[in-house]
Amino acid sequence: MKASVKSLLVLSIYAANVLSAQAASLEHLNLLFHTRQADSSNSTDSSCNNWNISSSDNSALAQAPLAGTFYRGGPELADVNSPFYPVTGNGGWEWAVEKARSVVGQLTLEEKVNLTAGITGGRCEGTLGRVDRFGIPELCFQDGPAGFRASDFVTVFPAGVTTAATWNRELMYRRAAALGAEFVAKGVNVHLGPVTGGPLGRSPF
Repeated sequence: MKASVKSLLVLSIYAANVLSAQAASLEHLNLLFHTRQADSSNSTDSSCNNWNISSSDNSALAQAPLAGTFYRGGPELADVNSPFYPVTGNGGWEWAVEKARSVVGQLTLEEKVNLTAGITGGRCEGTLGRVDRFGIPELCFQDGPAGFRASDFVTVFPAGVTTAATWNRELMYRRAAALGAEFVAKGVNVHLGPVTGGPLGRSPF
């Protein structure tokens, strides 16, 4: 009986988290769809003006036009694939986008699959293949948020929320720099750790 109650409790908590995440996503979408509704200069597609997404309409997400089709964009919309590519420092992303389009246009189907499908296992949590003729190296993705996972001779750092509780920005920076240096030393290209929601759309639940 105790096991059944425990299982039910765990299931209830999981369901609550899923529903909370869905509600947050819908609220975020509504905000993005309506935040610039009054500014017609930033809209190129009037179909966004009557959008109102509710939790009872699950098909709305599938029917929603891509953000890039009706937003010229800006820094605040960079997390919805805006055609504007903000970057700090001098210059922009235009040259990189043009170069990427040129290279992708010359890739074979096999090369495209090799770059996008990826494999799991081995020394990395995930690996994307390489394309030697364009000088594109393979990419190694590895967990996790508190240090390099599943390996010897690595550091287990304090959790990010613990570091945030110190309110010490210098300490936060030094922790992040040490994490990055350790991942680089292990040959990792992408650290799967610091993002929980936001730009990459990963849920914190």
